[in-house]
Amino acid sequence: MYFNSPYLEWDYANPERAVLGVGYHVFEWLFVRIAPVILICAIVEIIVLKKALRS
Repeated sequence: MYFNSPYLEWDYANPERAVLGVGYHVFEWLFVRIAPVILICAIVEIIVLKKALRS
């Protein structure tokens, strides 16, 4: 896999490991998809604030 996530090689027969693995995967999946949007919004906001402060 791309990130070599540790949960990919866990034994999911253990219910506790399965829950932790799914939680870890959801966090990683959401972060990879949301972080770029937040970064772009922050850059746009910085540009808008710089223009507003110059006026």
